[in-house]
Amino acid sequence: MAALKVKELVHRCVMALVSPLAFTCWLEKRVSARDEVFVFWGQALALVPGLPGSYIRRAFYAWTIRSCPSDCVISFLAIVHDRRAELGSRTYLGAGTTVGFVKVGAGSSVASRVSLLSGSQQHEISAEGRLVPFDRATRASPVSIGEETWIGEGAIIMADVGPRCIVGAGSVVSRPVPDGMLVAGNPAKIIRQVFPPPEA
Repeated sequence: MAALKVKELVHRCVMALVSPLAFTCWLEKRVSARDEVFVFWGQALALVPGLPGSYIRRAFYAWTIRSCPSDCVISFLAIVHDRRAELGSRTYLGAGTTVGFVKVGAGSSVASRVSLLSGSQQHEISAEGRLVPFDRATRASPVSIGEETWIGEGAIIMADVGPRCIVGAGSVVSRPVPDGMLVAGNPAKIIRQVFPPPEA
């Protein structure tokens, strides 16, 4: 119990420490539709190693994204690049993970080098046949990762994954995954059900 109180106190102190950075992001949001300042600080803080880095990143994102509880772990080189992201309680983001317009459920564990994308339809071709750059406001769509889900090393997630699922390492999830499933491959396919569906 005492350890939890100490951790919460440290979290609050670090929140105060990074508040000037968060304030610059708040100013940017007031005057611009762009996110250069938010992304800059996220990338800079991603470089802080070890436990201090985890505390600093968690505090920064607690100020700047929709949800980032004080018991999340955000590892070295992990970056959130969309302010609309939501991290649930006890979420773990591994080293080098990138997070877009994604809601990660409580107790979920995301391994290293995972890409949580803002949907699967991010680019389009113009009438002239040219690729149109990604526009967060019009092309991004929310992706949901359910509670107590494990995402394996190097996976790419661009569609919803239900609660209590396991996504194999290196998998590419381009279609929604039902609750309690083990999926793997590129594109990811259902291997088997690992947890029974919730009782009705």
